[in-house]
Amino acid sequence: MICLQGSCEVYLELKKESETIKLEKNSDGILIGKEWHIMKNFSDDCILLVLANSYYDEKDYIRNYEEFLKYSNENKNSEILSKNIGKGTSVWQYVVILEGAKIGENCNICSHCFIENDVSIGDNVTIKNGVQIWDEYYHRK
Repeated sequence: MICLQGSCEVYLELKKESETIKLEKNSDGILIGKEWHIMKNFSDDCILLVLANSYYDEKDYIRNYEEFLKYSNENKNSEILSKNIGKGTSVWQYVVILEGAKIGENCNICSHCFIENDVSIGDNVTIKNGVQIWDEYYHRK
């Protein structure tokens, strides 16, 4: 999302964190992933360019904030002990992530996964349903 002319603000929210970013230079842009976002405070001369990697399909979007909260990372059926989970990462139901694990940004951890201590996952990784990732430290002894 790039403001080609004029200015506007974009409110972003994910996992109880929020910020408002003012777009006013055509050299600055925002990449929006799974965040709830609201575009607001448009100047009269604002021209906002929005780019996408696929064709528009209405069913791909959540328009209701309460429904968004259901799908956000506030999953009470998972046990997330690690504090090292990157921004934009989604963790679905019945996932266990132990305290020492490190998960990058914009990852998707699908349901019924287990991630042990001392495991590092990079950015933009999807871990499919039922995958277990163990650290190798104990297996080498």
